[in-house]
Amino acid sequence: MLNGKENNNINHNKTMIDFQSKTLDLNNRNNFPQFSNNPINYERFNKYKKPIIPYYSFYNNRNNISTMTDYYNNYINISNSSISLIKMMTNKFNSTSNISIDSKSGNEKIIAMIKEQSGSKFIQKKIEEKSPEFLYKLYEQIKTNLIDIINDQYGNYVIQKYVEFCDKKIISLILNQIQNSIIEISINSYGTRALQKIIENLSSSFSDDDINIILNSIKGHVYKLIKDINGNHVIQSIIEAIKNKDKLTPLYIEMNENIIEISKIKQGCCVFPKVLNNIREDDLGNLIKNIINNLEILINDEYGNFIIQRVVKLNRENFNIKIFDFIKNKIVKLSSQKYSSNVIEACILESCNIKDKVIDKLIEKNNVSTLICDQYGNYIIQKSLSLIEGKQFKTMIDQIKKAIKTLNQSNHGRKIYENLLRNYREYFQDSKNYVYNKGKQKKNNGK
Repeated sequence: MLNGKENNNINHNKTMIDFQSKTLDLNNRNNFPQFSNNPINYERFNKYKKPIIPYYSFYNNRNNISTMTDYYNNYINISNSSISLIKMMTNKFNSTSNISIDSKSGNEKIIAMIKEQSGSKFIQKKIEEKSPEFLYKLYEQIKTNLIDIINDQYGNYVIQKYVEFCDKKIISLILNQIQNSIIEISINSYGTRALQKIIENLSSSFSDDDINIILNSIKGHVYKLIKDINGNHVIQSIIEAIKNKDKLTPLYIEMNENIIEISKIKQGCCVFPKVLNNIREDDLGNLIKNIINNLEILINDEYGNFIIQRVVKLNRENFNIKIFDFIKNKIVKLSSQKYSSNVIEACILESCNIKDKVIDKLIEKNNVSTLICDQYGNYIIQKSLSLIEGKQFKTMIDQIKKAIKTLNQSNHGRKIYENLLRNYREYFQDSKNYVYNKGKQKKNNGK
């Protein structure tokens, strides 16, 4: 046991011990925990991420405590009392100016604990014990402050953990309680995580009431949520969780009203693939029709081109024929632009039902000779060569040969040609010596 003299030598400003699993030997000076004597610092951490707890709060109870879990359990009361679930760390609250232990009821104390890092972690561990009594009483204590807890830096983790282990009926109650604040929660950087977890854990047992609560809560705010860095993840969770495609029709109608704006943002590109995997045929037709009607705006957009690519890769003939009708007379221009060239490349994929039509347009009017020299178009031509054969292949090779001189006028062009030689040496053998002799002669002239 430490005597008073030894106690005076303890450095109170360091943290040295991992409380997760070690038993404290209080007779061993080296193992004794060293805490901050300043209770205001309890939320600070050292480089080893060890919690600093008011020294006297622990030291005064050292005779009854052997582990950190015992320490917290001294303040946890899971009795049948309806007044309080948790008896909080008295000294901590007394030392904080805006918290008074005398003025707080049981539920206020547990809420304060949930919103503190070490307290949040402890509550999560208690949740994992799956005690029905504890889970029920915890809900009773926090139900009036759910939104505040969900949007809290540490509280959101408690909610995420809670909905993993609690009864599905309680999750429905939680959803019902927060329905008027779902938009606020969705765009909150902490709340969005908890809300997604609520939707995910309820998805296997969605009732019509649950679905109606969710869809009615976001009605009129779909575009706002999709463009938000946090809210778009909630929309994705909703689309994935609700398996009844008919129920999602109002959401897709609202998306369709803002499809240009949605297609031109990064978040829209994240949501769109989820839509394609869980949408009725009629809703899909209306959505794609609107996208194709706006090809001029979207095809060379930084993010819009991705949406067009996704439509092409659906390989629906009725959609792709309309896309081909748009690009066929602009093939050189679109292949030479940074973003639209990605769409053309998608159109010449082996599995694409308009591949041959697009390549026929590429080899028209000596287009290949122009595109092989272009910084973006050359990728289209090289990709095409790897996918075609017969007459199309021969025509493309012949047109490339006409562009050899132009290619070798720049470093970039020479790299393209050397790459062609590596892959199709037998077709360019006659031109090989010309390229290298020219380079050698230029070097000699330089001397």
